[in-house]
This record gives sequence, structure tokens and C-alpha cells, in this order.
Amino acid sequence: MNKYLKSYQSVWVKKIKNTILLSGVSVLTAFTHAAVAEVTDKPMITMTIAGQSVYLELAMTKQQRRRGLMYRSELPKDHGMLFVWEKSAKQCMLMKNTRIDLDVAFIREDGLIDSVHTMQSNTLNSHCSDGPIRYAIEMSSGFFSGQR
Repeated sequence: MNKYLKSYQSVWVKKIKNTILLSGVSVLTAFTHAAVAEVTDKPMITMTIAGQSVYLELAMTKQQRRRGLMYRSELPKDHGMLFVWEKSAKQCMLMKNTRIDLDVAFIREDGLIDSVHTMQSNTLNSHCSDGPIRYAIEMSSGFFSGQR
């Protein structure tokens, strides 16, 4: 396991709660395992959301968060991206150069969902958390509405 993933595991596993709540319903449970992938050069994790395994690329640096899921022409329904910020703050997402519609769940440091937004591809609209958040998960459009 490379140094980046070891560092990620020690920080993330200590910080994330075993359960994240969406509208009062438990939708995320503990990691199936903390680091998946030599499948790609991008670090990934597997999580379970409402009983469904999902594969999330990690966006932990400013550069990774800025690029996000730009320039992708498709995204499997069980794949997405987990954004991690160093500190809790209000965050916004843009869809510039993003070719696929996405849902984003903004997640507070205590593991509760702050808000969920559906975002249209190739737009410059800002989609912002309601309050300070530490994490966000982007999935294909409609993913989170199907979990309510």
C-alpha cells in the first residue's frame, strides 16, 4: 500500500462516522474496506449506501477537488467521487466541463447529510452546502433521490 493510502486510512477511518444519515434514514455504513484499488491509479474506497456497494474515487487535494469528475463522458451507476476537505466550511460545486448530470450529497463533519443537490452537466450554476461541511459525495443524477 502506498504512503498516500496509508495516510488517507489513518485520517479518514478516525474521522468518519460508521453511519451517515440522509433525511433521518441510515444510508451509509462503514467501509467494506478502506482502500480498493490497483484497478486505477486513482485512490478509491468502497462504501455501502442503502445496501448498495459503491466505488468512490478520492478527491483530497485542492487540485483533485477542482478537477472532480470533469471531462468524463460516462459514470457507472455504482461509481462516484468522495471529496474531503481539511476543515469544515461552506462548500460549492460547479459543473463546468462536466459532461454528465450528477447528484451531490454535502456531509457535515458529524456524518449527517447537510443537503443534496441535482446538478446539470456543463452549467456554471453554483451548488452550495447549506452550512459547513467536511465531505461531499458525487454520484450519477438520481442516485440520492432513489435512496430517500
